[in-house]
Amino acid sequence: MGNKLPAKNLDEQRYRALIDNTPEVVIIFDVELGRFIEANKAALTLLKFSREEFLQLGPSDISLKHYQGVPAAAKIEVYIQQALNGGNPSFEWIHLDRDGQKIPCEIRLIRFPPYDRPIVRASIIDLTEKKRIKRALIESEERLKLALKAAGLGCFDWSPMENLTHWDKRMHDLFGLDPSDPIDRSIFFFQSIHQDDREWLQERFKTMLAQGSDMNTFESKFRIIRNGNTAHMVSAGIIMRTTTGEVQRLIGTMQDVTERVSINEQLKNQATLLNIVSDAIIITDTKYAVLYWNKAAEKMYGWTAEEVIGQPLRKVLATKYPDSEKEEDIAAIFTKEGTWNGEVIQTNRQGKELSVLASITALKNEYGEITGAIGVNRDITQRKEAEQTLKDREERFRTVFNQQFQIMVLLSPEGRVIEINDLPFKIGGAQEDYIGAYIWETPAWVKLPEWQTIIKAQVFKAGQIQETLIAEDAYMNTKGELRWADAAYTAIRNENGEVRYILVQASDITERKQTQAKLAQTQQALSELTNRFQISTQAAKIGIWDWNVQDDLLLWDETMQEIYGISSHERSIQIKDWQEYVHPDDVAIFQEMIQLHSLGQKKLLNTAFRIQRTDGAIRNIKAVGSIQRNEQGSVVRIIGTNWDITQEKEAEQERIRSRQLEARNKELEQFAYVASHDLQEPLRTVISFVGLLKRGYQDKLDERGNEYLKFVVDASVRMSQLIKGLLEYSRIGSNRQLTQVDINDLIQNILDDLSAQINQTKADITVYPMPNIMGYKTELRLLFQNLISNAIKFRKTDQSPIIQIGVIDEKSHWHFSVKDQGIGVDPVFKEQIFSLFQRLHGIEKYEGTGIGLAHCQKIVELHGGKIGVDSQLHQGSTFHFSISKSIKALD
Repeated sequence: MGNKLPAKNLDEQRYRALIDNTPEVVIIFDVELGRFIEANKAALTLLKFSREEFLQLGPSDISLKHYQGVPAAAKIEVYIQQALNGGNPSFEWIHLDRDGQKIPCEIRLIRFPPYDRPIVRASIIDLTEKKRIKRALIESEERLKLALKAAGLGCFDWSPMENLTHWDKRMHDLFGLDPSDPIDRSIFFFQSIHQDDREWLQERFKTMLAQGSDMNTFESKFRIIRNGNTAHMVSAGIIMRTTTGEVQRLIGTMQDVTERVSINEQLKNQATLLNIVSDAIIITDTKYAVLYWNKAAEKMYGWTAEEVIGQPLRKVLATKYPDSEKEEDIAAIFTKEGTWNGEVIQTNRQGKELSVLASITALKNEYGEITGAIGVNRDITQRKEAEQTLKDREERFRTVFNQQFQIMVLLSPEGRVIEINDLPFKIGGAQEDYIGAYIWETPAWVKLPEWQTIIKAQVFKAGQIQETLIAEDAYMNTKGELRWADAAYTAIRNENGEVRYILVQASDITERKQTQAKLAQTQQALSELTNRFQISTQAAKIGIWDWNVQDDLLLWDETMQEIYGISSHERSIQIKDWQEYVHPDDVAIFQEMIQLHSLGQKKLLNTAFRIQRTDGAIRNIKAVGSIQRNEQGSVVRIIGTNWDITQEKEAEQERIRSRQLEARNKELEQFAYVASHDLQEPLRTVISFVGLLKRGYQDKLDERGNEYLKFVVDASVRMSQLIKGLLEYSRIGSNRQLTQVDINDLIQNILDDLSAQINQTKADITVYPMPNIMGYKTELRLLFQNLISNAIKFRKTDQSPIIQIGVIDEKSHWHFSVKDQGIGVDPVFKEQIFSLFQRLHGIEKYEGTGIGLAHCQKIVELHGGKIGVDSQLHQGSTFHFSISKSIKALD
C-alpha cells in the first residue's frame, strides 16, 4: 500500500472527501515508518504545516518534551499500543504548531486498516475555545458571587461570647423561620444543617472558634433542610477576635445557591455528553436525499439511520440559515465553489432547535460531475448557550453592580479597574477612562497627585492584610470640588489564599464631614470663648459679684477681694458691707445702683464710682451688672463685674492734658511763624540803615564809634539768623508728603553738598547700608544734614572728624545712629541741647543759631520716634533716633 491509502473506487473517494472536508482534525500514523502518512485539511490548518512538511514528521515532533511530568514519547507509545491492541483510547494532549504555539486538544486513537500493518488513526478536537469559555464562565461566576456577596444577601451577626445572634429578614427567609419565633438562632442553625454536612461543619466551627486560631475569614458550602426540602447554601464572612485570640463576633452573609448547583450539574452532564459524541456525518445525493447517517448523527438528531435514509434532508432537519444570508445565495456559493461552511439552525426529533456548525462539500465522480454532497455537522448549541449564559451573567452582574447606592469598583491585584458601576461616572469621565486604568490615575484623582500616592498605597496594603481596610479618602468631582468618601478596601482571595481581586466600596460623606467640621468649629469656638473669658477676667483683673436680692446675700470672687483689698474669708458679705468701701463722695452713686425701685425695667446696670481700699488707696471702679427678674417682674438677682479703671481715668486725664499741650504748641508755632515773619521787615530796615551809616560815616567815626557800629551790624545779622531759624522751625512738617525714601541716596546727596567742609576738615565718614523707609523726604534730609554738620563742626582741634552712620532694624521701628569722636557733651546738658536757641559754646568759637537740634527733635517726633544722645565731655557723641514703621505713627 506504500505511504498512501488506496483511493481507487467510489467508497475510497467518498472517504477521502469525508476526511478532507470534515472540521475534525484527522491524521494517520504508520508505526513502522515512525511518521505520519496522511492528514486532512483541518489538521494542516490547525498545525500550520504544508502537506509535504507534515508527512515528514511523527507524533514527538508536534508534542511537548514532557507532559504532566512524564516524557511525552513514553505516554504516546502507551496510547498507540492500546489502539493497536483493539482499544479506543481517548485523552487530553497539548500539540505544538509550526510556530511552537501550544494547542490544548482531545485525541481519540483507533487502529486503521489494513490490519496487517501497525497503522493508527487519530481524531483531534481543538479545546482552545472550550477552555476559554470555561475560564470565562469561572471568572464570571466569581465576579457574580462577589457582587451578590457585597450586596449583603442574608446577613447574620453572631457573638459567641455573649451567645447573641442576629439574623436579618433574608436569613429568616433562607431558613424558613418566622422572625417572631423565639428559638435560639444558633441552635436552630445547626438543627437545620443536612445530616451529611452537620458533623464536618461543626468541626469547622470548632476550628474557627479555637482560641489562637489565625482564621480571620470563612467561606463554607453546605446543605440545609428547609420546609422538608434540601437547599444548598454558601456562607462567607469575617471573624473578629479579642486581643487574646478569642472569637468576639462572626459577621457574614448567606446565599441560597440551590439553583446554581442544579444548573452546574446539568452543565457537567452536557459537558460529559459533548466529550463522547463526535460530529454528525450526513451524505446526500444530488437531490439532497439522505444516503448515509452515522451514529453521531443518530445521537445528535434522535433519528436512526433506517428512519432517515432516503428522506429529503430538508424535511428531516428543517434547516434555517442565518438572517444575513439567503438560501439561494448559499446555493450559488456551493455550486460555484463546491463547499460551504457556516452556522445553521436545525431541529431534532424532539422538535428542539440546535445550533449547528455545518461544513458541506460536493461529491464528484472521476469525471468531475457532482454526485451528491457530504455534510459534517457539529452541535454547538451548548457553546451558544454557554455564551448566552455568560452574557446573561454579565448583564446580571452589571445590574447588581449598578443598583448599589455606593461606588463599587473591582480591581486586579495590581490596582487596575476590571469592573465599575455607574456612580463614578458622575465624578467625571466615561467608562473607557476607568476600565484597564490604575484606579489612582482615573479622573477622580488625576488632579490630586498627593492623593494618588495615598490611594495606591491603600490598594497594595489591602492586598497584604486579611481584614478590610477602612479609609477616609478625598477625590475631585466634575466641578473641580474636593469631596470626601468613606472607603472600604477588601481583598478577595482564592482557595490558596492568593489575591484575585480587590473590591472597593465607597460612600460620599462630604456633607456629613462639613457638618461635623462646623460642629467642631462651633464647639471649639465656644470652648475658646469660655476659656478666653475666664483668662481675660483674671488677666484683666475683672471681679465677679453675685447678689441674691431676696436673701441679701452677696458673693465675691477672689478678684473682687483683690480689687477691694480684703482677705479671702470675707467672700460672703451683705450689701451694706460693700457700701462701707465706697468713697464718701460717691455713696449716692452706689446707693442709686442698688435701689431696686430706681432700676425700673432695666436689664443692665452700668455705673462708676470710687472706693477707698483698706490700705487707704483710692481707686476708680467700673460696675456692670445683669438684672434677673421673676415672673412678676421683681428683681431677684443681679450678677455683675467690677474692674479697676483708675489707670484709664489717669490716662484720659493725660490725653486731655496732651491735647491741651498740643493745642498750645500749635499756638506757639503759629506765634513763632507770625513773629518771625513780622520781625523780618523792621530788622531789614535796621540792617539797611546800619549799612548806609557804615558806608557814609565809617571814616568820620573814631575807633570806638566804629567798634560800636560793628557790634550793631553783628547783632543785626545774628538776629536775622535767629529769626530765620525760628521761621524754619515753625514751617517743619507744614507741607510734608509721605513717600518711600532711599536713605542711602539721601545721605549721599547730603555728603555731596557738604563736600567742601568734608575736604577742608579731612573728615572720615562711614555710612553703613541704609534701608528704604516711609517718611517725609524733605524733613529727613534736614534731620541727617543737621546731625552730620554738627559732627563735622564740633570736632577736636587736633584731629580730623571720624563719623559713623548706622542703623538697626527693630520690630516696630528703625533705630539710626550718628557717632563722632568730637568734643562731646556734658551729660548734664543732654536734654537741654534739644531746646530752641540753646548753645553750649560761644558764637565766636562755633557759629550757628542753636536751633538745629530742636529741628531734629521736631522731625523725629513727626516720624513717631524719639531722639537722644549718649556722650561724655571730650569723648565724642552718639546721637540716636528712631523712625516708626507704622504709617499711622507718622504724624
